[in-house]
Amino acid sequence: MKNDQPEKQTPPDDLLLARFVQTKDEAAFRELVERHSGLVLGVCTRVLHSRHDAEEAFQATFMVLAQKADRIEIKSTLGPWLYGVAYRVALRAAQKRARRREDTLITEVMDKQDVFADLTDSHWRAVLDDELNALPKKYREPLVLHYLLGKKNPEIAAELGLTVRTVEGRQRRGKEKLRRRLALKKISLPLAVATLGSASQSLEAATLETLVESTVQASLSWVAGKELAAGYEGAVSLARPEVVAMQSSMIPAAVLASVLIVAGATFGLAGEKGAKAGSTGEEASAVKLAGDDASPAAKPLKDVAVQLAAATTEVSTPIAEPAKTQAIGYNPFSDAGKNYLAYLPRTLRVSERRIYETLEETLTSSLDFQEIPLNQIIDVISEEYGFTIVFDRPALEEFAISEETEVTIKLNNLPLKSALNLMLAQVEDLTYLVKNDVLLITSQDVADSYLETRIYDVNPIGLNSDAITKVLEATVEHDSWSVNGTGEGMCEPISNGLISISQTQAVHERIAAFLAELEEQVEGR
Repeated sequence: MKNDQPEKQTPPDDLLLARFVQTKDEAAFRELVERHSGLVLGVCTRVLHSRHDAEEAFQATFMVLAQKADRIEIKSTLGPWLYGVAYRVALRAAQKRARRREDTLITEVMDKQDVFADLTDSHWRAVLDDELNALPKKYREPLVLHYLLGKKNPEIAAELGLTVRTVEGRQRRGKEKLRRRLALKKISLPLAVATLGSASQSLEAATLETLVESTVQASLSWVAGKELAAGYEGAVSLARPEVVAMQSSMIPAAVLASVLIVAGATFGLAGEKGAKAGSTGEEASAVKLAGDDASPAAKPLKDVAVQLAAATTEVSTPIAEPAKTQAIGYNPFSDAGKNYLAYLPRTLRVSERRIYETLEETLTSSLDFQEIPLNQIIDVISEEYGFTIVFDRPALEEFAISEETEVTIKLNNLPLKSALNLMLAQVEDLTYLVKNDVLLITSQDVADSYLETRIYDVNPIGLNSDAITKVLEATVEHDSWSVNGTGEGMCEPISNGLISISQTQAVHERIAAFLAELEEQVEGR
């Protein structure tokens, strides 16, 4: 007879974590350890190749969790956070073992306790962990949840607070980055993932009950300040530096918040904006800075503080003074946004403003190249249009992209910006930033992680700045805003028709075009 009873739902990680923080609920902590035991022991074993050392790192990882539980902010699942901690702890254990040199390499390889007998497969799995941890958080998380925890995309989307489409996009880009990085080490991504799967099965077959129980008791005793039984000294020595590192990473956030308030006061913005910077919202941003995974809210805070602090010494005219630049076309296929450049920040250096203006100019001559190295074409453009273009070589090297890649292109009667975008699209994942008085050709990933904070004067539009803020977040690159749970951008009305926006340069460009078109539409009514 079919059982129609609904399956019992276990609380998600965030609720279990909150229960442990509030009441030191041992059952909640034990559930978290049991739930993620395979993930944590897996990465520890892949890095260390020794069951004893892996178990010690396993215990240290959950000791860190118990100690820092009140500082962890997660959407729903704890898996990606624990994966990062376990990887760092295991690396620290490997470094300590290398210094001790108590056992020879041959002994480690032949260790019968090692669950991975095949050295080649073990090497592939370790390299995959290395490269997976080198990915930005937004690409690493969905891959960890999929490959290491076996979750489906709808489940991943729910746990990370993203749309399924966003998860799928990040997985595609993350896998492509992994494929390139592994290719540099002569390792196939599909084969590495396949061996990872077989490793997980081996780990699941192992009995973890004793290890889980001892880890729970040791972790709770350590966080309570009780004396631990003999045998846990190694785990404590691995956990303590991680806890200290997380604690020290909290300091810059508080400093940045203070700088933001001071800088806002210098601009006469401390009333409303400064109050918000000192509120619990910014305190939460500071908390999210723990470990190596700074939250989406924390990065814009840093950019705001740095840019506003710098602007207090660079800006010689009040920010509210109207000063618009000569209009130059924004889109070659539309007359909308003719005043796009008027919304560039007034703190922009003259050389950088000139680059933006030149990018909007129609090509002075056609770009007609047949299988010519990209760097040679860039030299021609740089000389013809009179501004410096450089390659971000570390970014290109990271993804094995050569600036000498041959390009075939034939374009005319387009803005230089459009032609440049079409040309760079032929070379893997390249784009550009206007930065440090040059146009920097870099990877899309670098561009996506580089947030700028700009102050927009929307008084000429004649609409409420709060309403404009909501419209921008809803219509201009919806997935790029932190308020929508999918991006890192932040948009905040200040006062007197001013809006502070932290976004990538590409999104700032779309915002400026949108505001310019909105202004035209309002004026035309």
